[in-house]
Amino acid sequence: MAKSKILALVLSTMLCLPSWGAKIDNATLGFGTLTNFVGKVQTNKQSDTRKFEFSPYFNGTLRWFFNDKFSIIPEIGCGLPESGEDDKISRFHYETLLHLGYSYNDLTFILGAGLSFTRLTSDGSEVTLDNGLGTSTFYMPEATSTSRNFVQTLGVDYNIYQDWGAQGKVILYNVTDEKKKAWSYFLGVNYFFGQLDWEL
Repeated sequence: MAKSKILALVLSTMLCLPSWGAKIDNATLGFGTLTNFVGKVQTNKQSDTRKFEFSPYFNGTLRWFFNDKFSIIPEIGCGLPESGEDDKISRFHYETLLHLGYSYNDLTFILGAGLSFTRLTSDGSEVTLDNGLGTSTFYMPEATSTSRNFVQTLGVDYNIYQDWGAQGKVILYNVTDEKKKAWSYFLGVNYFFGQLDWEL
C-alpha cells in the first residue's frame, strides 16, 4: 500500500506540475498487443498455458531528458474490454507507469515501475461445467471487481525510421514472491510526435 501511494504521488506530481524546468522533449502514441501472465493461464482442456495472445493495447508517453542519455518517461496505457478465455467474464486492463530511459544511438532502454489494474465484470449468467461424473449448472456472480498490482518494468524502444519506432516491454509481478510472481509482455509500434511547443 505504501509503494502504491508513493508511486501515485510521483506520477501525479510529474503530470500536474505547472513548471517542470524543461520542455517536453518527446511525446509518443503506441499500439500493440499485450500478453498477460505468460504460462499462468490455462487455455484449453489439454492444460496448455498462455504463451501469446493478440490483445490490442494502446499507450502514450511523455519524455524529459536530463542530458543526452538519460530521460524520465511517464506512461499511461490501456487495452480494450474483452472476454478472454471465458466469454461470461469481461476484462479491462490499464496501467500507469514511470520509466527511467537510457538512450544509445537508435535504442532507448527503459527500467521502471508502476501500477497495473485489471477490471473484471460478470453478468450473472449461468454456465455448464464438468463435475467429474457429468455436468452441472452454475451461476456466475453479477458483480465487478478491480485488482491492483505494483509492477516493475524493463524494455527497449528502437527508432525504426524517422517518426516511427518499435517497442518490447516486460511487466513483472510480485518479483519477491516465489509462488505469486508472474510476468507479461508488450510488443508494439510507436509514433513520435517530437518536442511539444509548450512547457509544463
